[in-house]
Amino acid sequence: MSQENFLYDVIRKVERAEAVARAKNNYSTGKVVVVDKRTGETQAKIPTISFGGNLVYYIVSNDSSIFSEPRELRIEITDFSNNRTLGISVTYRASCEADKNNNEEKVAKALHSDTSPEAELDKKIRRWVIEFTRDRVADFIDNYFDEIKKLQNNLQTKARNEAGLRLDLRISPIQTQDARNLVFSNKDASNIAERSGLIIEVEDVASSRQLSITLAYRASYDPIDREKVAQQLFTTGKPIRDEIDKKIKYWVNYHLRGREGEFIDQYSGKVTALKQYLQITAREEIGIQLDLNISLTKQVETIVIPPSEITVRVSDSDEALDLTIQTELLVLDRIKAISHSNRWGTIQLTNLLNTEIKNYLQLHTKISDFYYELKDKVRNGLVDYLNQKLADKGRIISYLYLDSKVANSSPPPKELVEIQHTVECKVQNYSRPIRVENTLQMLPQDVRRYISAQSPNLQAWVESKLEKIIKPLLLTKKYIDILDDFQKDSQKIREAMEREAASIGYAVEHIVSLPRIEHLRLKENFEILDENQQFSTNTASIKVKLSTSINAKFKNFNKIEDYLNGNVSQIIEEMRKVVNSTTREVLRRIEPERFYMRFYVAETHVEKSVEQELKETIEATLKERFGAEIISIVPIPEQTEIIDYLQTLMGMIGSFECSITPLSGGEVVNFKGDFKILGIETGSWYRFQSVFQSMQQSQQQLRQKLKALKEQYSKLIKAGDIEDNSEELEEISEEISKIESQTSGISEIKNSIEKSINSKLMNAGSELLRYTDIQLLSTMERYINEWARGSVIDQYGLEISIRNLSRTRTEQETYVFKAQQTLEKAKVDEALAQIQARTELRKKQLEMSSRRNQAKSVELDKLYERKAKLIADPDAEADELQNLEAKINRLEQELLNPSLEDAESSLQLLEPNKNKGRNSLLFEEQMNLPPSQSNSDS
Repeated sequence: MSQENFLYDVIRKVERAEAVARAKNNYSTGKVVVVDKRTGETQAKIPTISFGGNLVYYIVSNDSSIFSEPRELRIEITDFSNNRTLGISVTYRASCEADKNNNEEKVAKALHSDTSPEAELDKKIRRWVIEFTRDRVADFIDNYFDEIKKLQNNLQTKARNEAGLRLDLRISPIQTQDARNLVFSNKDASNIAERSGLIIEVEDVASSRQLSITLAYRASYDPIDREKVAQQLFTTGKPIRDEIDKKIKYWVNYHLRGREGEFIDQYSGKVTALKQYLQITAREEIGIQLDLNISLTKQVETIVIPPSEITVRVSDSDEALDLTIQTELLVLDRIKAISHSNRWGTIQLTNLLNTEIKNYLQLHTKISDFYYELKDKVRNGLVDYLNQKLADKGRIISYLYLDSKVANSSPPPKELVEIQHTVECKVQNYSRPIRVENTLQMLPQDVRRYISAQSPNLQAWVESKLEKIIKPLLLTKKYIDILDDFQKDSQKIREAMEREAASIGYAVEHIVSLPRIEHLRLKENFEILDENQQFSTNTASIKVKLSTSINAKFKNFNKIEDYLNGNVSQIIEEMRKVVNSTTREVLRRIEPERFYMRFYVAETHVEKSVEQELKETIEATLKERFGAEIISIVPIPEQTEIIDYLQTLMGMIGSFECSITPLSGGEVVNFKGDFKILGIETGSWYRFQSVFQSMQQSQQQLRQKLKALKEQYSKLIKAGDIEDNSEELEEISEEISKIESQTSGISEIKNSIEKSINSKLMNAGSELLRYTDIQLLSTMERYINEWARGSVIDQYGLEISIRNLSRTRTEQETYVFKAQQTLEKAKVDEALAQIQARTELRKKQLEMSSRRNQAKSVELDKLYERKAKLIADPDAEADELQNLEAKINRLEQELLNPSLEDAESSLQLLEPNKNKGRNSLLFEEQMNLPPSQSNSDS
């Protein structure tokens, strides 16, 4: 290495790319430091974007065992006062240690300059020497050997504090005649010569290797050997250093002769042996001691190989492929790299890489990997392979960039491809194109075939192949065949697509081809609706309404082939028309009574219900005409005017009143009750129908009036002035209710009931009509029901039921009832007067009793006192105490039990009879009820 780059191992300026690569590779013995030229400050990390040319990148060693090459710096120290000049040689080597003070950044900041770190360090050392000697030049020259040690310490301190460097220094005078005289006139003799850059080439001819080493030394001698040194070094008149250089070169060549290869291969160990040999030989032959350092002269740098394109081939294809390569070769083994540097320069290494890359790809790489794993799998394999080839050259791959235009132009095959495509085809006997919807799932099987097929776009490729396969296949098919069975055609499509896919290295994992044909809906459950249709019965004037819902499907389309050019709705409409006409034919033979009364249930086991007859006829017709498979038929009768009328009647509760004047004489008896229409009496349909038709004709004007009133009512409501029109609205509402009652026919039925009851009950006696027990009422209600029902059936054909029959009191009964009430009231008043009189008497009795009780209480207190005295008197007689006790007991009983007999008898005057069992039995007898269990037991 030249002296210009002697700091290469400690600090060197690099390009941004190398700085990034070093940072990524976690450079263990060095640190990347970024310095901003504008501010001189360091950056915490490498910025993502480079800011012009303002940033400088350095790699600073933090391994204390790595030293710079020795550097000799010559400096003249002039003593102007005494007209003297002393030239000194400052030989130094530098290193940097990593510590918590970030020495790497301190080194980079201190040595950063527009020139080089080496020039900046030289400049600093010169400045430090001048600063040290400026005010004491004469003393420095006069006391050189004392001052030189101080200068050495000063320079080391300055370098550590200001530049973060550790300096190994050797300072000696320059070998001029004055200097030689100076050395030999001094007893110390510690430094007679110094050398910082003695270069010796070690060449291994057998392996074409060459290693350049640089020796730095300082020579000294023992004054005892002064004469020996003088004889060996000062006989020729040449400078001492030149003589020493000459001898060292000779000794090196002699020592390594025939062992140059071994020295290069085992440099780290052999260089120490060489150093020891030189020191021993110098001492023995010329009497000097050598302070010696041996280092490598050359320094190898990262080799950057710019992008270049080569042609390569792979193991399973003969196709020539383009490949662009860009890489960087770092130093793996410095000794090997240096020793091969003459033979293996940038050009030679580039050619080696190109050759080895071609070999590797042709032996170890498939075309699929080249196309789709070039920057991953292939790149990683290549890096390992090339590192093996470069190891003996002392190099290693920093990064390897690979690119290929042909690979970039071919997208990788997807692992699972799902494609959908619809093909429009023409078929026979069908005027419109049909659509076949296809869904495919494909997996790559042979990537080589896919690449050989030019890596087609799968979507476009599949669409093209489906068009090519399906259109000719279906062109010979009849439309009805596709409807009946498309499975065989679908299988043919699958087989053809599998063959085509295999040709490009794909396998068809799944394929579904379905014709998207409207008529296929008919194979599923579809509905035919013939809704709210009016039909004639065998009575022309009577119409019925019917809705029919049919669920059906087709297994084949043979019978409807002629309909298939129409759409599904048209076919269903044709079927609906057939259902309608079939229903019409059936109902034209049906009597209205049977339709309404026996639609769901037949009258006899021989007869069918209307529903069953319709179902069977419709199903048979649809099977015969269309070949349809019937799932269900549901005919539902709809509302008609006559049914609406019947339901109106059945929803109403009518009431009647009859005033019966017995023919045998007697008072008028008034009866009333409710009636309800239950339905049409069996066998009376035509009578009800006749009444309905007659009523429709007679009430036409009333209905028109009712309609007009409802419209008028609605207009008033919409006008919004409800409060202002409240009276008018009320009148209209009453009129509407009245007309609705008339139009319903309920009043006519009421009149019929009242007439039938009158005609029968007027023949009964007055006493019977004026029933007073429940048994007679029940009997009368049963017969009245019979008479009224018969009358309504005969006139209207309707079944009715009479409920809540009752009568009001006659005039005579009302008079007697009032008289009885008056009599009862008089009895009660008399009883109350008696009670009041007795109450007054009782008060007086109570007052007298109270006075008596008070006297007895006083007497009783006296007896208590006397008893206490007798008990306290020990001389009292027992008989006297016993008599006293008897008197006390009698008085106490009289005070606690007053007589209440009179009060109790008075209160019982107004109590009702409390014979509950007897009353219950009487109620059951009067109401004509079966006796209960409790009354039977009694």
